[in-house]
Amino acid sequence: MALNLNNLTGRVYYQTVGEPEEDNYYGAPRSFTLSLRGTF
Repeated sequence: MALNLNNLTGRVYYQTVGEPEEDNYYGAPRSFTLSLRGTF
């Protein structure tokens, strides 16, 4: 079993920073993935 968390606190941050009027992109929102593997 694996649990992956992204942006756990849910804070807003910039992934890339460019000119003040353009090229500024927000980072990934809070998300999670739960994986379960098994063999038979």
